[in-house]
Amino acid sequence: MNTPSLEFFENKIIKIYQNLARPSLRELFEFQNRNFKLSQQFLTALNILVNADLKISMIGSLNDQVVPLYSSLCIFLQHPNIFRALYVPCMGHQYPVYLIHVIEILVKLINLGYSDHAMITELSQSFMGPILSD
Repeated sequence: MNTPSLEFFENKIIKIYQNLARPSLRELFEFQNRNFKLSQQFLTALNILVNADLKISMIGSLNDQVVPLYSSLCIFLQHPNIFRALYVPCMGHQYPVYLIHVIEILVKLINLGYSDHAMITELSQSFMGPILSD
């Protein structure tokens, strides 16, 4: 009798996960487009919060597998009540230290109200972690 291989089960699990995650992934991309209803609702709610003088923290991870750094930090929004922070995982040593410092400086500049000249957006692709790890 043939028993299914480990690869068979991995493929089945990945297919199940992809079917479950598809709506969530679609929502992530809808947040990027300001014409979608979900994105407009988010911006309206965020506008109400910051205008009520609430402080909002946006924390981005260097090696997030799904959400790019520029998105998790909401780089497209500018308001003094929005504070951005960088999470460097303990395995952050996989990146050169100087590059981590550059990102930290760019985040500080944005917090102070200066432009990063889209550098975080450009560098985000380099920091995205692997989808599957061993």
